[in-house]
Amino acid sequence: MPKGFKNVSSLLLNGDMSQATLESKHVDISCMDNIGLQIVWTGTPTGTLECDVSLDQVSWIPLTFNPAINQPAGASGTLYLDLNQLSAMWLRVVYTRVSGSGTLNVQEASKSV
Repeated sequence: MPKGFKNVSSLLLNGDMSQATLESKHVDISCMDNIGLQIVWTGTPTGTLECDVSLDQVSWIPLTFNPAINQPAGASGTLYLDLNQLSAMWLRVVYTRVSGSGTLNVQEASKSV
């Protein structure tokens, strides 16, 4: 693992995007300065991806991105989110299905500087 990286892990592996909702593992991001999320989907899913944060793993609040992040819209795709200096303790990715099907993979890398 490269110097400074705390974690490089799979948060969701081969998630079935025909389900109503998919939720990744929760990852502890406390003491991390930078978090990268690589999100890859295949197939023909249409739905909404969101990145949620929490202090207690009970109340989850979606992050707002400006401009808005690309969403699955009936074709395979990829997304990379580069998150810097979040004050939250926990992070997760949630997919909410509208139609279609496919496979969702989410990888996370975090580091302190």
